[in-house]
Amino acid sequence: MSIKLLGVDLDGTLFYPKRKIRILTKENKKFLQDFIDQGNQVLLISGRNYYIAQVIENVIKRRVDMISCNGASIHYYDKLIDENPIPKDIVKKIFKGAKDDKDIVAITFMCNRHPMVIVPTSLNKLIRPLLRLGLFFQFKYQEPYVMGKKHLYKILEDDSIHIYKIMLVTGMTKKKIITARNLLEHYQDKFGDEVEIAWSNQSLEIMKKGVNKANALKKFIEMVNLQAQDCAVIGDSGNDILLFREFENCFVMSHAPEEVKKEAKQEVKGVYELRNYIMKEKL
Repeated sequence: MSIKLLGVDLDGTLFYPKRKIRILTKENKKFLQDFIDQGNQVLLISGRNYYIAQVIENVIKRRVDMISCNGASIHYYDKLIDENPIPKDIVKKIFKGAKDDKDIVAITFMCNRHPMVIVPTSLNKLIRPLLRLGLFFQFKYQEPYVMGKKHLYKILEDDSIHIYKIMLVTGMTKKKIITARNLLEHYQDKFGDEVEIAWSNQSLEIMKKGVNKANALKKFIEMVNLQAQDCAVIGDSGNDILLFREFENCFVMSHAPEEVKKEAKQEVKGVYELRNYIMKEKL
């Protein structure tokens, strides 16, 4: 296959397995460098905010573009070229409808002012310091954040701040992945006519209606004059399923849930294995 652009998910994909000090494995770093050096493009397609793209560029010493917050914003050559924030009235409605849900321990808002605004909900106040500690021990994978309702109220009142994504977080343990998956239908019934909702590990991710990774990638490749067959995509979670359905050259991580793996054409253990499929020369 002749591939000119690689769309790669981050958590569970490019960041797998995690290396808390150097963020990428040596194999993944070398593969990205070689792929770009052959004249190709790497496009990060992630639920994370744009901040993380600059971290990766510093590691690989190459430019990358990014579709962030599951398609709510697109950056090309470090410039914001497209954004689709959630209307503030809908943000307020979702917060009101989720803040008292005992299965939701925190609600996170990603915006253009802060990478993350975290509002603990059902978390006991004694447990909240553990949340901060858990975030700290993500080391290089951690994104800057602020915590508390006061920050949410400020961004809701400021028209210059755009909220790209809301995350309803069920916890941090593997059991909470099942909890989040079981909540998906409930929140789709509740808010699905107004927003897009995707399941991703221990959270539900909420974006503006019509916003998802696949639609954003279609916009991007049209802008850079590529075709769908020029692209390969790789991911591992529920928010990657639409990518797999829309793009023929699709790869899934072998540790992904079965319902995600069945949607992709090829299964790999690591991003670096794509060298065998999409590189012009197997360096």
